[in-house]
Amino acid sequence: MTKIRHHLESLFIILNSRYTVNVLTGRGGKNMRLLFLLLAMLAVGSMAAIGIFIAEQNVAMTIASVVLMIVAMGAGFVLKARLRKQT
Repeated sequence: MTKIRHHLESLFIILNSRYTVNVLTGRGGKNMRLLFLLLAMLAVGSMAAIGIFIAEQNVAMTIASVVLMIVAMGAGFVLKARLRKQT
């Protein structure tokens, strides 16, 4: 149980790390957290996959893409709420 807790705590630290990536090149670019960028890209990719799988009439992959989108968006909102509580 202690090992699992330790791994979850280290994962939480990694997820809440303050790594930033410059979205716009040059001066005045906004800094975004890398994790939020990756979650957003995952959500958008799964939205595109939903459309593709609907066109191919693949019900199983459509459902999997919907679940992946919900998980990615939910994780982003939860992390954002936790980040706001910390600061």
